[in-house]
Amino acid sequence: MIAVRNGQYMPFDGRTGIKLSAGVINLIVKEVFTLALGAEQVKWLTSYSWRRFRSTMCHTFGTSVQDTTLLGGWAGVPG
Repeated sequence: MIAVRNGQYMPFDGRTGIKLSAGVINLIVKEVFTLALGAEQVKWLTSYSWRRFRSTMCHTFGTSVQDTTLLGGWAGVPG
């Protein structure tokens, strides 16, 4: 589950209420994508892999600069 607190997203275990670490999230993502990508590709996924995910997704879907800026939480970016 995801909670928003003070404008920040916080993933947590819906059963225990404990915040999930980046390492745990990465393990979950690897498990989810192993079938689609294969073990050879999944081994390259790291927490750093997600740094550009939202901007890449926005570019792929043709999202406006304004919406991309909002999604990324980039204050002060002209759009």
